[in-house]
Amino acid sequence: MFRFILISADDQPYEPPSYVSPSDDWSAGDEIVPGNGGIARILDVDTEIHQHLRALGFRGVFTVEPV
Repeated sequence: MFRFILISADDQPYEPPSYVSPSDDWSAGDEIVPGNGGIARILDVDTEIHQHLRALGFRGVFTVEPV
């Protein structure tokens, strides 16, 4: 399983603040269902994250917007 941090386009935490997926193959334009009952579109995927986030099990950061 792969964990991603979710942030909005204005750099605020998204609700929910993380997403778990069986895949790590995501691109801008893909849509996810983050668990809040809605759908979010991925605007950016950043996998160059600090080692502390990796140590906590995160794979990257998705910038998202509600659909």
